[in-house]
Amino acid sequence: GQIAQPYHNAYDQATAIALYLRTQLDYTLDLPPVLSDDPIASFLFDTRRGHCEYFAAAMAVMVRSLGIPARLVNGFLTGEYNDVGKNYIVRASDAHTWVEIFFPRVGWVEFDPTPPAQDYRARTWWTHLGNYLDAFELWWNEWVINYDSSHQGALINNLWRNTRSGAFRTHLYLRQLRRSITRNLKQAQSHLFTSPYLVPGALVLVLLIIGVLRGRQLADSLRGTWLLRRGPGASVRGHEATLTYQQLLKVLARKGFRKRPAQTPLEFAISLPALELSPFVVEFTRLYNHARFGHYSAQSVRLLDLLRQVQQWKPARPR
Repeated sequence: GQIAQPYHNAYDQATAIALYLRTQLDYTLDLPPVLSDDPIASFLFDTRRGHCEYFAAAMAVMVRSLGIPARLVNGFLTGEYNDVGKNYIVRASDAHTWVEIFFPRVGWVEFDPTPPAQDYRARTWWTHLGNYLDAFELWWNEWVINYDSSHQGALINNLWRNTRSGAFRTHLYLRQLRRSITRNLKQAQSHLFTSPYLVPGALVLVLLIIGVLRGRQLADSLRGTWLLRRGPGASVRGHEATLTYQQLLKVLARKGFRKRPAQTPLEFAISLPALELSPFVVEFTRLYNHARFGHYSAQSVRLLDLLRQVQQWKPARPR
């Protein structure tokens, strides 16, 4: 109330609250597990440090206390511009939470109370290589996987627009282009197959493409397996619990049970038609929810035992 007291309209009050949070509190991702029963109050008065969800939630609570309608919005920031592919790369680290406030006769207006985070990503030769690989993946998805009649029409229109005299010049341009490509390919082929770096270079390229396309997924899968097999006394919480839950989803998918995007983990567990399988999945899911969203940790040994029960389950044969 003291922050907004000097102001007499809702917009100025909301702006003052957002400015206070952005300038008087610190942004960080390095936080201990939440132990307070009131994390927003602890953030405002004790730690005074947090990530975007704390800033947005604090502003929503403060604005609502003044009788101003507010809501949280989850999404992504713009991301990093790729000057090779002329596109923006949006990563999971670009996820963000902000606030929208409702003003009569105007509607919902965005407010971002989170201080800007420093960008520690240095641009190196590896960054430029990643930009080329990302541009190649974008081109492949656009013009190979998603190639349809609309893309064909766009390609024809672009070729027609770039010519000056209609069909004759288009035909002439394509013929010259074909000859140029054929000549360059023959030259490249003669140099390529005589190069001693052919096989090592091809292996490095394949490994780079696999690393870019599947590296994060493979790393998460391996870490999830390791988290479950660390032995007695080990436990998981937070993001680690999510990696172990993904192991459960993969096992269930191999048995024909796939979680729909609209289902919560517990809804999915309860909906399983196999009565003998459901109790193991329900218990695993409850432990995961407590470790991911609560103040608790889940024992790796128990999670692994439940996962093995699910792996060993087989449907009963019809008589």
